[in-house]
Amino acid sequence: QAHRINEDELSRLTTPSYTYEATISGNFPEYAYPTDQRLELKRGAQVMFVKNDSTGQHRYFNGMIGEITRLDPGQVEVQPKQGGQRLVLNEEEWTNSRYVLDPETKEIREEVEGTFSQYPLKLAWAITIHKSQGLTFDHVIIDAAASFAHGQTYVALSRCRTLEGLVLSAPITDSAIITDSTVDQFTAQARASRPDEERFASLQRAYFGEQVAELFRFQALSYALATYIRIIDEHLYKLYPKLLQALKDEQTRLQAAVMDVAAKFSVQYVRLISQTSQYDADPTLQDRIVRGAAYFREQLQPTQDLLTKAVSNADNKEVQRRLRDAIDELEAQLREKTILLEHVAAHGFHTTDYLRQKALLAIDESTQNARGSKGTKGAKTGVAGQSATSKKKKGREVDEVPADILHPLLYERLKAWRRVQAESLGVPPYVVLQQNALLGITNLLPASMYALSRVPYLGKKGIERYGVQLLGIVQEYRREQGMDGAQLL
Repeated sequence: QAHRINEDELSRLTTPSYTYEATISGNFPEYAYPTDQRLELKRGAQVMFVKNDSTGQHRYFNGMIGEITRLDPGQVEVQPKQGGQRLVLNEEEWTNSRYVLDPETKEIREEVEGTFSQYPLKLAWAITIHKSQGLTFDHVIIDAAASFAHGQTYVALSRCRTLEGLVLSAPITDSAIITDSTVDQFTAQARASRPDEERFASLQRAYFGEQVAELFRFQALSYALATYIRIIDEHLYKLYPKLLQALKDEQTRLQAAVMDVAAKFSVQYVRLISQTSQYDADPTLQDRIVRGAAYFREQLQPTQDLLTKAVSNADNKEVQRRLRDAIDELEAQLREKTILLEHVAAHGFHTTDYLRQKALLAIDESTQNARGSKGTKGAKTGVAGQSATSKKKKGREVDEVPADILHPLLYERLKAWRRVQAESLGVPPYVVLQQNALLGITNLLPASMYALSRVPYLGKKGIERYGVQLLGIVQEYRREQGMDGAQLL
């Protein structure tokens, strides 16, 4: 229907017709063409841009309406409907990409399989509801009577800025209002299972208990030590027999003094948490947690001392790579545990403070110092406020990110921003910004381009395209939260 309307309107124009052929290379399926392969245009035709201006000058954007004012075999000129200067266009390029997981870095990598080059226009006296997603208009005439997919009518009605600018060319019947059964079920279940105060309190208690359990959970550390020992035992046992024996002895001691004790200790704090409603301030519970943190911090010191004698060199490059990866992981586990245990031993266990301390471990030195971090003793970093769990990926330093969302309001703002960007580009949200990068920005609160570059899964291209916008969103959130201006580096 939209195609027919556009063809009829174009045929009414008496100006000369020009046809522009797209250049297609590699694998680019026809169903994914962003505009016509053979784009027929006439002076006076109403067109819509189908891509943002890639020159960085922001002359046009995806969904902008204009009128053809001049055509030549190698040139197209458009006058935007909202006014302004006429635009002389060049062809734009679209890529057909697939995404693969890098086996070493575990990052998602883009591989371009094909390209499509064409003027970023299509006839736009009429467009389909599907193609209108993400666009906004001042005036629209809508025919949604034949809607066939859930949410389609909503998409159509929400394209217009005002009710005054909206006209229906056909009545909207009950059959045109289609909802997704999955959404209906979720909504019904959410309403039926809305937590009352008792349930909410129970969930808070469970979350507190899980955070305490995480502090006294040492399985990852034990596994990292076992991995390092296994590599030495397999490849370097003849060169370092004394070190190997010392490592095995330490593994045995760690099992008895840390792992076994932690399992017994969990029975105590779980019981104490269940017996009080003021678990965050209960003196008996806090005393046990503080004493436990001090004990386990002391028990990790021999492991940390032994790690100073660690071997990271080998003649075989693959063995050397495995050794260094294992040492990096072991050091990271030890740093995190020792710093968190020291903090809790000194200040007690309070959920918000604990999560904040976890976040500080993943922030670069300058940001930590700006927050007034006092640093900790015993960590191998040896520098107050230095990032304790930094790793190197693809030649750049990146930071570890806590799994919890520390700033929910900022997280929602970043999601909304990403959704707008994705809709304007006509791509899925993860293409704009991966979920892991979104979480990293939320929890690490980068205050500079350098800090932003250390966010995992945020590549160089993403920083170049969106870095200024992302830092602006974070900075605005900092101001609203009353954070010290000295943090804004």
